[in-house]
Amino acid sequence: MKKAELVVNSPSLPLPPRRRNIQALKASLTALGPGAPATAIFRSELYGTFAVRGTVVRSVATGGLLIGGHALDTASSTVNPVPDLLDLTVGTVEIADPPTGLATALAELSHGNAVVGYFEQKPYGLFTVTGFAVEASVGLMYLVGGLLLTSKGSRMPGALLIALHRFTDTNAGPNPARITRWPDADID
Repeated sequence: MKKAELVVNSPSLPLPPRRRNIQALKASLTALGPGAPATAIFRSELYGTFAVRGTVVRSVATGGLLIGGHALDTASSTVNPVPDLLDLTVGTVEIADPPTGLATALAELSHGNAVVGYFEQKPYGLFTVTGFAVEASVGLMYLVGGLLLTSKGSRMPGALLIALHRFTDTNAGPNPARITRWPDADID
């Protein structure tokens, strides 16, 4: 099990591992329990690679483990990581004080910006999502890791977002494409 390393003052986009190590993910999930601090790296076709830092909780609905609302395991009788989970680091995760100036940061947001979104919601508590701001023109919104940053140019009332930090990452890699339509739901 790896120890979490977080450089709070110098954010960077998560670098996906060269190879997804299923055995290491299973070992980390087995050692993980509700209330444990962790950092999870996910890859999504829509949102690119993103990291979620926060406290792990158990889903009341499925019994599986979640971090910032993102599933870590398949909630089956055997420990299996979800397909989008690339890496999981268990250990102390320090989250810096959220920056101020949310309205300005949202007004200056563009597709492909590297961002850290600070979110707060029960039962997840305070957590961050680091990744690319992805524009979804179908809803006039920006998202990071599937979580809403802004809709129609402003913060939505009741939204989870409490702060946003934009930064430059020279090793950012390719941006995810703009979302021009939502994928069709799989219906069995």
